[in-house]
Amino acid sequence: MKSTPQPTLPPPGSMPFIKTRDNAPAYWAEDILWLILASGEDTGGRWSMMEELCPKGSGAPPHVHI
Repeated sequence: MKSTPQPTLPPPGSMPFIKTRDNAPAYWAEDILWLILASGEDTGGRWSMMEELCPKGSGAPPHVHI
């Protein structure tokens, strides 16, 4: 009896995607507009990328996330 090969799904985060300012999820917080250009879901939990649009002087001072 010959077995039928099972389709394999690509690993999470390996499929191409495009998010732009026009179609990315967006959230307002503390007078800042946050655009989620790549989420952990999009990248298999490997990384994320956000763009923030804020008025001068708003938000946290310069800092680093480790």
